[in-house]
Amino acid sequence: MNAVVYEVSADVDAAIREDYLRWLGPHVAEIHALPGFTRADVFEVVDPASPDTLRVCMRYHLVDEAALQAY
Repeated sequence: MNAVVYEVSADVDAAIREDYLRWLGPHVAEIHALPGFTRADVFEVVDPASPDTLRVCMRYHLVDEAALQAY
């Protein structure tokens, strides 16, 4: 059994940054609570070339490929 990392990236208009981050926390917790998910990390990607965009990367760790397919 090999662990799997499922990565999701999102670019969001900086004007809705706070609203998006308020929504994102509970959303990530909901996904993390699903069967097979063992960890969830959220990173803000720093990109000085895009000051009007919030770039976020979510990494979900799963027990195996079967858990990802079941998702």
